[in-house]
Amino acid sequence: MLAKFRTITLELGFVLIIGAFLYLFLSGDQLTSFLPALLSSPQLLDVKTLFFSILLEAIPFVLIGVFFSALLQTFVRDETV
Repeated sequence: MLAKFRTITLELGFVLIIGAFLYLFLSGDQLTSFLPALLSSPQLLDVKTLFFSILLEAIPFVLIGVFFSALLQTFVRDETV
């Protein structure tokens, strides 16, 4: 029971951290009113551009991996692997 709770807590924490990073990157216009000098710097805009370009380039490969893994899980027995 404790191990299951710990696993759920770790997964939820990971999802929240990723969600917080995505929120910070996607809501740049709203956050610039709070910290205008830091968030509107050219260096941060470069980081945002690199982050989104890597994310957009990785999504197709992640989806291909998910579909391939699902096919293996469905059609290949555990004893075969």
